[in-house]
Amino acid sequence: MDVMSHAAEKYSTGRRVSLSGQWSSVHAEIWHHDSGRLNDLTLDATEVAVLLEGRSKVSRTGDGRTQETYAVPGAFWICPSGTYESDIALDGTLEKTLHIFLPPSLVGEEALRNFDLDPSKIQLDYVGGRHDPFLDMIASQFCAILYSNPHPVQQMLVDGLRTALAAHLVENYATGRHLVASRLKNEGGLEPHRLKRVLDTIEDRLAENLSLFDLAHEACLSPYHFSRRFQQTIGMSPHRFLVTRRVKAAEHLLALTDQSLVTIALDTGFGCQANFNRAFKATTGQSPGQFRKSKRVVSYR
Repeated sequence: MDVMSHAAEKYSTGRRVSLSGQWSSVHAEIWHHDSGRLNDLTLDATEVAVLLEGRSKVSRTGDGRTQETYAVPGAFWICPSGTYESDIALDGTLEKTLHIFLPPSLVGEEALRNFDLDPSKIQLDYVGGRHDPFLDMIASQFCAILYSNPHPVQQMLVDGLRTALAAHLVENYATGRHLVASRLKNEGGLEPHRLKRVLDTIEDRLAENLSLFDLAHEACLSPYHFSRRFQQTIGMSPHRFLVTRRVKAAEHLLALTDQSLVTIALDTGFGCQANFNRAFKATTGQSPGQFRKSKRVVSYR
């Protein structure tokens, strides 16, 4: 389910300042916006925008509803697909704004898959100028991805962000959200048999480009429920657990073999040595070379 950005058509006073991130069911870009009036259009994708840097009065009209807000960093706007936006104007400069685009059907599909709610009855609100710490977190993660080199480990992180974002929108900014709360009230962790299937899959396919959907399939759950229940059971997200397991496997190879760092990076699913070095140091506080040297010094004592 691909999605295309309508940013170039809409943001006539701006310019894109990051690489365009295109993944399955999500598209993300960072833009600089100068003051002025933007183009009117009917949105062909659901858009979530989070202001990163800048301040401005923002005026807009969506399907006849006019909003005027004073935007500061952390403010967000939701523009549901199918909305006709007009009279969009900025009275100041927004140095950096993250724009996330989702397919028109994604929110309804998430409502059905995760909460067993009729997609035709789930509509997102046209809201703007508010602050939401969860959306701040989502934005910071997407920004980090856009400014880093692509690598296989990113796939599960992007899957998790997209799934969490869609579910958050349904839970907090859609009709029927009181029904969502009742669905989640009695949710527990993963049963042992589901957890074993997932952990066995991770160990058996550690070098592969595993996605969140692959692991959720093994657990026979939707990606959203799987992520929540895995976190509750293990104490970390599926993405963080996968990175940790890959680092542990790499530690074993560094200590007990003479394989090159490139070979170890590929064998443990990091894709390339640069990604391996970055993840290993972030997890252990040492570079792979430093870790290998320390183990060799200990072994010769």
